Amino acid sequence: MSNPAIRIVVGSLFSLLPSISTGQDVMEGVELAAPEAAYQEARQVQIKTDEGLVTVPYYNIEDMAVFEGDILLGTAEELALVNLFAGVDFEQFEQQAGETGEGSLRDSLGARGSEAVVRGLAIKRNFGGRIKRWPNKTVPYVFERDFRQEALVRQAIRHWEDATDIRFVERTQQNERDFPDFVIFHRPSEGCSSFVGMQGGGQVINLAQQCGLGAAIHEIGHAVGLGHEHTRSDRDGHVVVSWENIQPRATFNFEKNPGKYVDIGSYDYSSIMHYGGFGFALDRTRPTIVSRNGAPIGQRRALSAGDRAAVAAMYGN
Repeated sequence: MSNPAIRIVVGSLFSLLPSISTGQDVMEGVELAAPEAAYQEARQVQIKTDEGLVTVPYYNIEDMAVFEGDILLGTAEELALVNLFAGVDFEQFEQQAGETGEGSLRDSLGARGSEAVVRGLAIKRNFGGRIKRWPNKTVPYVFERDFRQEALVRQAIRHWEDATDIRFVERTQQNERDFPDFVIFHRPSEGCSSFVGMQGGGQVINLAQQCGLGAAIHEIGHAVGLGHEHTRSDRDGHVVVSWENIQPRATFNFEKNPGKYVDIGSYDYSSIMHYGGFGFALDRTRPTIVSRNGAPIGQRRALSAGDRAAVAAMYGN
């Protein structure tokens, strides 16, 4: 059984999202936090991992740091703070805070430094292959007041619950103490995006009006802990990337993940987390990524058997 790599990676191009909404099965592009991301010059943040400093490129979209299209890393200010403390061992300072209290942490790094530690730890976990799982396989969630896609999200949640052991519970005033960590479904002006894995506290999944059911299932997949398939370490044996046809400022979207991550099972062309064939294309009549065996990629109908197996491997049967 094939299944996608468990990792934080990549994003996807927004221009084809309306095709999902109208019922097409295969997505030619890829989800994107905002269309202009494909034309931005990427910024960088450095994270100290067990293997050394890892450089992570990102776009600044409405003051949010977006990794390779639709993966949220934090606010741009938080990422700038992380860069200031690039050589800091964030886990060491987290341990110090636990032993001696937050005051000691602030004395060591200052208030801004302690904010960098919080965000730096989350990024280090993801790029160090230790994505945080949701306790008891349960994802609490809320809708922001102006969110208009509730029916769509509930349909995506039903699909997730039918296909996996992950459960979703709506967070209310009555149960909020039981669920300090939760997802906030937010309606941005455009685009689709999510953090990967549990971050701690409230974390957004952005779903604009143009985001269809397939995109909602995909972004929930990120929040559960899945990354994109085409950045696996073994991807070159399964797909061909047409670098010459990729927009110059978007090439990093097709790089293999810069951190340490875990590939589970064989490569899964059918994963709902796989890039479509024409994302970030200079010439939109030519693909940017194709499978070596001719298999279609970029489906947005449902979680594949490999997706389901990956979630089971992450969370246990």
